[in-house]
Amino acid sequence: MKKAYAIYVVFVIFIIWLSGFLAFTPGFSGRPSFVAFTFHRTQKYYSQFADACDELIAKVGTGLTTNYMMDLKDPRLPIVLRNLNATSISVETNRVWIFFKISGRYSIGWEPDYVDSNAWVLTTYGDGNNVRVFLRTNLAPHSALRTPNLFELPPRQDVRVQ
Repeated sequence: MKKAYAIYVVFVIFIIWLSGFLAFTPGFSGRPSFVAFTFHRTQKYYSQFADACDELIAKVGTGLTTNYMMDLKDPRLPIVLRNLNATSISVETNRVWIFFKISGRYSIGWEPDYVDSNAWVLTTYGDGNNVRVFLRTNLAPHSALRTPNLFELPPRQDVRVQ
C-alpha cells in the first residue's frame, strides 16, 4: 500500500512540475510575454526599440495615407522588431503598433505623447494594463515638419519611466 501511495505522490508532483514548466516556458523562449517585455527589459533596450520604430516610420511610414501592415519577413523590418516574433506590425506616418497573440492579446505602441507634443512614448497594452515603459522627449526626424524652426531641433533626451 505504501509503495502505491509513493508512486501516486511522485506522479502528482511530476504533473504539477510539468504544468508549471509549460506555463512559464513561453516567457523564456519564443514570443515575449507582456510581463517579460514590460518589466524585464532595460532602458537601453527600450531606447534601441524606439530607434528601430523611428527607422521603420522613416522607411515605410513616410507618405502613407492609412496604416500599412508589414510583412513579417520584409527586409526593411529592423532586427530588434524582427526578433519579437510578432503576430502583426502596423506602421502609420506617426506610430508603430506591434501585435502579439499568445494566451491573451497584447500590443506595443510607439507613438507621440498626446499630452506633450515634444515627446514620444513606448507603451505596452495587455492584461488589462497600459504601461508606459519608455519616454523620449525629442522630435523624431519624421515629425520634424511640426517644428516651427526646422534648423533648431532640440537634442534627443531619453527619460526613465518609473
